[in-house]
This record gives sequence, structure tokens and C-alpha cells, in this order.
Amino acid sequence: MDSSEISIEKQPQGGGSLLKWCDWEENIRQYVSVRMKGVDPAVIDDIVQEVGIAATKRHGEDTLPNQPIDWLRGVAKHKINDHWRHKSKRPTDNVIPDDLQSEDLTPYEWVLKAEKVELVTEALRQLPDEERVLLQKKYLEEESCQSLSRRLGKSLKSIEYRLTKARRSLRSLINRKMENKQ
Repeated sequence: MDSSEISIEKQPQGGGSLLKWCDWEENIRQYVSVRMKGVDPAVIDDIVQEVGIAATKRHGEDTLPNQPIDWLRGVAKHKINDHWRHKSKRPTDNVIPDDLQSEDLTPYEWVLKAEKVELVTEALRQLPDEERVLLQKKYLEEESCQSLSRRLGKSLKSIEYRLTKARRSLRSLINRKMENKQ
């Protein structure tokens, strides 16, 4: 059986009906795309696939919720949260894009910039996961505060406060590192 034709049995009180994953897949893809705006399409595909797998696991159970789309969206929301949680636990090695080769810098300027990049990268690695991910999303991936607010389920003011706190923490770490170098 093709994975796009995986069916989910629903047995309402008045009799049975057959729902197919392919009937819901595009709706779930749109839902995930909106919630993860600006994310690599391959990541969105992976999450949609994980929702499909969860739907197929449900196939063996006796009942499916009365509103399958609501259930599937709930599964999608959990898979999205799992993605961000997993991503925050494995920070990238180079959190700042390495664009040093593309600029026309003197050797002295290049070394100063490389040291600054290393200093900021090391300070970012030492931040708590929540602060680091928030700063990466806002400044490296250029995600808006509104988008962060929607994705994390927090108020806009809360996101702005958390960003201010994260910037303060980062600045403090950088200042301490600079004092230690002197």
C-alpha cells in the first residue's frame, strides 16, 4: 500500500467511514508551513511525514476523534515543538555565518573580525538553550518577533522581554570574556 493512500478507519456511532491520509496531507502541510514560515521545506516535509506516521499508528486503534483534522493538527503542533526542542539541544558548530572570505579586508581587519566572530560564537554556546535559540531565530534566521510569538505560543511582549534578557546575557558573557583576555 502506497504511503499516500494509508487509510484511517473511523467508526462513528451511526456506522463506519474511511478517511485517507492523502485527503488530509495537503491541509496538514499548509498548517505546518504557516507555523514554520521561513524554515527549509525539507524540514516541513519531514514533519508532515511524521504526522502521517502518527496517523498510521492510529489505524490499529478502535476509534478516531470526531474531528480528525483537529487531531492531526494537534499531532502536527506536537511534532513542530519536538523539532524545535531537538534543534535547541544540538546547537550548530558555527552559529554565525562565516562570510569572512567574501569581504575585502586587510589581514589585520580579517583577524579582528575572526576574533569577534569566535568571541560571539563562544558566548552564544554558553547561553541557556532558550536564550540561544531565540537569538539565533531573531538575528541569524531573521525571524520576526510576531512569528516567534506565534510559533512559541507566547505573547509578543513576552518574546520582546526574552530577547532583551537574552541580549543582556550575551553582552555580559562577551564583556567577561574580553576582560579575561586583557
